[in-house]
Amino acid sequence: MRASDRKGIALSSAPVVIGVGATGRRIVSLVASRESGALSCIAVLPEEPPEAPRPVPTIAWGGGAKGRLLARAEGAGPAVLVTNLASDAAATIAPDVARALRPRVSTLAAVGISPFSFEGAAKVEAAQEALRILGPLVDGIALAEREGTRAIVPSDTSLAEACTVVDEAAALAAAVLARVGADGDELARMFADSRGGCALGAGEATGQDAAAAATRMALAESLLSEDRLLASSGAVLVLALGRAPTLGEIGSAEEALRGRVSEGASCAASFVHDPTLGERALAAALSVSRAGVKSEKDVFPSENPVTLKVPAFMRRRSAGRRGRGGRIRRVA
Repeated sequence: MRASDRKGIALSSAPVVIGVGATGRRIVSLVASRESGALSCIAVLPEEPPEAPRPVPTIAWGGGAKGRLLARAEGAGPAVLVTNLASDAAATIAPDVARALRPRVSTLAAVGISPFSFEGAAKVEAAQEALRILGPLVDGIALAEREGTRAIVPSDTSLAEACTVVDEAAALAAAVLARVGADGDELARMFADSRGGCALGAGEATGQDAAAAATRMALAESLLSEDRLLASSGAVLVLALGRAPTLGEIGSAEEALRGRVSEGASCAASFVHDPTLGERALAAALSVSRAGVKSEKDVFPSENPVTLKVPAFMRRRSAGRRGRGGRIRRVA
């Protein structure tokens, strides 16, 4: 666990979450509504949006946009980009946004939204190409895979609701990663073995044993599948809590992670204390492929859908615990 004796996150520069494209703006709007000003949020769109109330400050990417973005992000420490990798427009400007931010922020991560397999090969190939271009520009990419929703929601779930599940997970993960980025090089270390992108699960809980409950949600009832976790060469758990965790909470969270990965997988856990969260705990679980990324199928797998439960972060209740052997290393 990374020790912290600061008040709040007590940063000399505030974390910022930047949504690129329409999906990115929708997700950062979720972040803004949930985080109540604890994180700065900005949206960057390929074109000027129509006149309407804007949930977050919005920049149209064009002449002078880089200057406006840097002015908005002035003083930012860590930053997280959120974008739909399968959107041509968003994938085109996301690397430009990353290049503009890179010299100005302490750490830069990305949350990429992948397409459903039924959207066609062209969408999958576009997402893979976007991942290839964006990867070297950021410290790491966490992939919120839309395909993963087919294994965690009933088959009669509407497409819009399935996309909302992914948006919720991406918003939670972006909020956690932005806070962890406040610890300097922590993000870069977390993503060291997953430059091509790693699968993402996210969860949220409140009340007693919130850390373990959020962890179980991120691992058991979010976008990460059992097959994905068991085939992983490593997993990283990131927890942000509104109060300093107890030894029991840390142990419960570690046990939940240890119980979901295969024996011999490399595991790490990082905890961030941010009192602005109050009684909430946010968890992000990152799974690194054992074989590495070789093709778009490795990054965005297509699997037969299995009907399970609606994700816990939509029901606001915790899942049961599961056990399996493994080892864990805590990040100091």
